[in-house]
Order: sequence, then structure tokens, then C-alpha cells
Amino acid sequence: GAATYLYADGQRYWYSPVPSVASLARERAARCARDRDALLKEIRDRLDKERTKKGSFAKVHICPESPSDVPDEDEARLVILDPQYPHTGKAQNSAALEQARAILDQRSGGAREKRNTLVFLAADETRLRELEDATCHYLAWTSIEHEKESLNLNAFQTRQATTNRKQADET
Repeated sequence: GAATYLYADGQRYWYSPVPSVASLARERAARCARDRDALLKEIRDRLDKERTKKGSFAKVHICPESPSDVPDEDEARLVILDPQYPHTGKAQNSAALEQARAILDQRSGGAREKRNTLVFLAADETRLRELEDATCHYLAWTSIEHEKESLNLNAFQTRQATTNRKQADET
């Protein structure tokens, strides 16, 4: 086979028939972006890990699936809406506003009485795209790092995968 991939390391350049680790990561990130369910699951899992950081709120409700998942209580609570319900600027009917209205109007067993105890947090639609992109890159680099032996990565490529995974994780 023809060597079609150009590599560079400092002043050294070479061709190889194998794609670079960065190319592999880009391909995997693009595949991840097409698998919206897996992407949203990763974002939800990361949000769920923050559940204990409730600040001044009595409780934090993360990605409630229905209004009945948010009880009608006296204490102030934060409701972090699922990323599938983003908000756009000054929109009057964004997915986030519709979901917040549904939660405010209903609870298990009837109409919500303590509506003023809830504070909602929704992803900005533009910034959500950035988060999804970073999450896909994180998942891509993580998979490469886990498969370093089967991919036959050298020390340089392994460090590259680790560095890029950490950077995407921080993002």
C-alpha cells in the first residue's frame, strides 16, 4: 500500500500508510457526533457527578425526565434541565422554557403549589454545541487511550492521546 499520511515531530518528517492518532481521533469524534444518544448520556453522567455540589440549594434535580421527578417542597431547589432542552437567547418558546413550564405546572398528584421554590438552569444552545464537540473529542481520545495496545501506539502517540484527553476533559 502507498504511504499517504505525512507525520511531523519537530524537524523530522515521514510518510506512513497508517493514519495519525489525531486523524483517528477526528474520525471517532465525528462518529460520536452522529450518535446523539451516547453523546447526551455522557453529558448527563457528568452532570450527575456534580449532584452533591448544591451550593445554597436544598437539593439539585439533574435532568428530570418528567415533572413528577421534581417534588413540590418548601425548600429552594435547582433544576438542571436535560441538554436536549436548550435555550436560545431571548426566545419565548425554546425547548428549555417549554420544559420548565411543564415542571412548574405539574407535579405528581396534580398542580404544583410551591412554584417559586424552583430555579431552572438550561444549556445555551450555542454553547451546547461547543460542549458536545468537546465531549466527542474527550470520548474519542479516551477510546484511543484505552486501545493503545491494540492500536500499537508508541510512547509519543500515547502521550498525545493522554494530553488531548485531559484537555478535552477540562474543556
